[in-house]
Amino acid sequence: MIKDTNNIPEAIQSLNELNGSNLRAGVLDDGKEHMIAHVQEYGATITPKNGEYLTIPMRDGSFRKLKSVTIPARPFIAQTVLRHSEEWGKIVNEMAISAISGKNVKGLKKNLADKMALDIKTTMFNGDFKANAPITIANKNGSRPLIDTGALQGAVRGEVEK
Repeated sequence: MIKDTNNIPEAIQSLNELNGSNLRAGVLDDGKEHMIAHVQEYGATITPKNGEYLTIPMRDGSFRKLKSVTIPARPFIAQTVLRHSEEWGKIVNEMAISAISGKNVKGLKKNLADKMALDIKTTMFNGDFKANAPITIANKNGSRPLIDTGALQGAVRGEVEK
């Protein structure tokens, strides 16, 4: 018995779903965490805008006065892309094969965007970054760079545009 299975209309629809898609992951919303992510990714030197010193509040209620603070680059997003881009590319190839087979790829795109975000969070936690300065260690709950309150990690998400 011969069965006619014409998946061409479904394949065209699924390929059109992939065409022009843009997946993004990181700290995508503007705001405090976006600024912190940018500073951590690229590094920064902070100097006082008014006066001679920065006044740093400490956990014990005291203050430290510094002429500047240099935050080294801790490229958690760049490290993630370097570490996972080949893996992500293989997933995209699998999505294309699924699309050619006529399968719906909307969920697959969202899964990849979420995986990218999870990979970034994992790099933040396990990455090899320059250590925190002694004043930072004294002022927070630990010595691990990029990890303090969890707000920065919590701001990392993946999304699908189109």
